[in-house]
Order: sequence, then structure tokens, then C-alpha cells
Amino acid sequence: MSPKRIHYAETQTDRLSELPPQILSKIISNVRVRDAVSASVLSSTWKHLCASSVSHLDFSMCTMFVTPENYVEPTMNADNCPQYKDLFIRGVNQFLQFYKGPQLVSFKVCFCLGRGSASDIDQWVHFALSKAVEELCLDFSCLRFPEEDKRYRKRSNDLYIFRPVLLYGGDVAKLKLLSLRSCLLRPDFDSILYRCLNLGSVILQDCRLPVKLRISGAHHCLKSFGIFNCSGMKQIVVSSTSLNSFEYYGFYVQFSFSAPNLEKISIGALDRPGAHYIFGKLARDLPQIKTLSIIGYFRWLKFLPKQVNWFYPFRKVEQLRLYYFPLNEFDIQKMIAILRACPRLQKFHLVS
Repeated sequence: MSPKRIHYAETQTDRLSELPPQILSKIISNVRVRDAVSASVLSSTWKHLCASSVSHLDFSMCTMFVTPENYVEPTMNADNCPQYKDLFIRGVNQFLQFYKGPQLVSFKVCFCLGRGSASDIDQWVHFALSKAVEELCLDFSCLRFPEEDKRYRKRSNDLYIFRPVLLYGGDVAKLKLLSLRSCLLRPDFDSILYRCLNLGSVILQDCRLPVKLRISGAHHCLKSFGIFNCSGMKQIVVSSTSLNSFEYYGFYVQFSFSAPNLEKISIGALDRPGAHYIFGKLARDLPQIKTLSIIGYFRWLKFLPKQVNWFYPFRKVEQLRLYYFPLNEFDIQKMIAILRACPRLQKFHLVS
């Protein structure tokens, strides 16, 4: 801002400060982050509220750059990521220097960033933890690299590495949700579960995971864990005594369960080994399951025999949800076999 404009702003009446704080707070919550900061020069009350009252910080292409006037579909904006990258990072850093709030409820970053921006991202994570954040969500995906595109896999060497050491020295006592997308996780990832004793939910999507992923911990807060379209792992070991819900969507990996309180599971049948595991072994590994959801995009029914005795029974399943897509060839006999494998079934949902 030029000296002339600054002088003009200083000599004008602060009309914004005449509004009740409740109204100003409502306005602040509905404007872009960078606009909220820019307007702070016009009002001392606005500046104070903007710097201290906002408890949910959400940094993305939309909140930083998009307005109702220039909004277009995200897929049309994806190629603009490189030219906005430096501006985005600079904007986030400026806002965090400006922010004076005592505590954060949620801290979210959604932008096409990678290992080259690690130093800035590390600082953001440290900042969020210094404010005793409850929900930490880092999404570094880019729509230019669809999940099914082979080019996406080549980016694994550039993925941001989320290191457990980032949590050391931070206030993790109130962290309840950790959501990571397009990150690289190392074998020591499970140490997070031991350190964040109040962590209740973990979501991993499009991440590069260690060959052997351990989901363990003896604390009583971890209730749900989700893994979606991740790569790299060949074995998942679940040994959490508190875990109640587990979701996995991806190609078959070797599972090892020792989770006595796990009663809700959602799993994808994306290949022949996955379909055989679900109907032939899953019930043996987790006999206590009460809610089961099965998702499959290919013709997984054709890999299953029609004989009901082939299916190992889910003796305690009360709710069953099958996601059935047009690519599947419907087979009423196999559907009946699946239903008979759930003798206590009370609710059945067939979603197409």
C-alpha cells in the first residue's frame, strides 16, 4: 500500500468499529483469508478480532484466491498451481505472523505442495501445535494428477514427508484428528499414536506408506482409522485395543488384526485376492464385526463361488452395506449366499 493510501486510511473514520463484535466476527468468518488481513488496516477492531477470534484456519485455493466473481471448476484451476505456489506460501506465512489467537480448533491446508516446501510446511505444523490445535488436516494433492494416472505415482519422490518428530515439543494433548493426503510416511509413523494420547481419528489418503504399517497403541482414545488409495504398503498390522472403526480402500494387502473392540469395518474389494479375503478370512480375523461395508468397482462377484459353505460366516454382523456398481454382473444366487453368511443380519443396503 502506498504512503498516500496509508495516510488516507488513517484519516478516515473507523466505521467498522461501530459494528457490534458479533457482527464483525460473522463477517470475518465469511471472507477470504487474505481479504480479512487486508481489511485490518481500515479498522482497529477488525484487526483485533481477525487476529484473535478466528479459531478455524482453512488455507486453500478457494479461501486464498477464489471469489464468487472468478470462481470456476477446480479442474480448470489445477494447472494454475505452480504460478500460485509462492503467493500461497507467502500469504499463509503472513497470516500466521499476524494471528494472535490463543488456541485453534482446526488448521487445514489444501494446496499442491511437496517436499520442496517442507521448511514452510514444518513451520505451519509447529504453529498449529503451539496453538493446541484439535484438528490438523494437510492435503497436498493436485488435480492435475488423477489417482488413476501413472504420472501421479512418479510424484512419490516429491511428496512431503510427515515426520513424527514434528510433534516433539508441540502441544499435542488436544489433537483429536489427523488427516493427511499426498504425504510420505516413514516406518516410525506409529510413534504418533503413542505420543498423541487423545488422538481419536486418523485419515490417510493418496499417501506413500511404509511396507509394514502398524496401527497400535494402548490408549483409549483412538476410535477410527481410514486408509484410502494409498501405496507402498504390503502389510497392515492393527493391534489397537480401543479402535472401533476401520476403513480400507485399495488393492489387497496382508492384514493382521488384534483389535478386540473393532466392530465396524469398511473395506474395498478391488481385486481377486481382496474379494477372497473379505468372504473367506475376514470373519475369522474379526469375528466380532457388527457393521460391514464392502466396496468394489470391478466384477468381483464373478470371483466368488455360488456355494454358501465357501463363505466363512459373519456371525455377529447386524448391518451389511454392499456398494454395487454397473460394471458388476448381478448374480442373485451369490447375493443369497452372501446374505446367508450373515445369520444375524438386521439391515441390508445394496447401493448402486
